[in-house]
Amino acid sequence: MPDVKALEEAIKALPPSDLAEFRRWFTEFDSAAWDRQIDSDATSGKLDALLAEAEQDYSTPSAGKLVITRQALGSGAGMTRCPLMFARWPTRTSSC
Repeated sequence: MPDVKALEEAIKALPPSDLAEFRRWFTEFDSAAWDRQIDSDATSGKLDALLAEAEQDYSTPSAGKLVITRQALGSGAGMTRCPLMFARWPTRTSSC
């Protein structure tokens, strides 16, 4: 089996049409691997705590309120928590 560096070099050498074909294949391959992992985690119960947390957050009065400001979309601001949003969802605004 080729090592990662050899694969990187082979991919770099691909002509554009072959690179596009490789991207399509790899996207499907990676998506299938991700789906298998999520299915495995869901079946094993690894996601149960996250589901319970999401259900609890959704049942709060502030659920569904999403505050997006121009400042939140910019860079450079420190991460703070917005009291109008879910308790664990950070925003980039200093005040909401």
